[in-house]
Amino acid sequence: MKTIFSKLLLLVAVCIVSSCAEETTNDFKEIEQQTIDQSQPLTIAEINAEIESQLNRGQEFDWENESDHFLWSAVIHGNNILTVGYGSENESYSENRSAALETKKDNILKIVETHENYIRGKETVVEHEIINVIDVRVENIKTIETLRKAKNVRYLEPNGYNHYGTDNVMRSDSRL
Repeated sequence: MKTIFSKLLLLVAVCIVSSCAEETTNDFKEIEQQTIDQSQPLTIAEINAEIESQLNRGQEFDWENESDHFLWSAVIHGNNILTVGYGSENESYSENRSAALETKKDNILKIVETHENYIRGKETVVEHEIINVIDVRVENIKTIETLRKAKNVRYLEPNGYNHYGTDNVMRSDSRL
């Protein structure tokens, strides 16, 4: 009787260990899948669904609150144009830029040039005269990750992303 009970107990233990191992393997597969998915941008529909979801919950949508991957995805779908607001908190515009402000801008552009592997030019960087923002061409998510950690970056936004609401406009236009 003891041997039957021992064998039964051993069988139950093996089943439990096997089950736990399978769950752990599934967890690792899910984590791996999420990591793989981070290498591809979200679709326009996925981006718009998240924006819509936040607005429907009565929240204010702000790119600053989104993940690096979410922002990068919107940049990719927005002709790779990222707007970088730079300077200190109260330096949103400046008619006469100080040397310190120019240094802040140059440091940001060096980050972009390093991660994007290009030299700034009319094709890759647009500087604004009064507003302390620059539009840069971005393809690499590392650029966004690094800029978000950089000093003197006030905000990052996907300037070229204009796909939100286009489905609703197209539907209403098709009824005309």
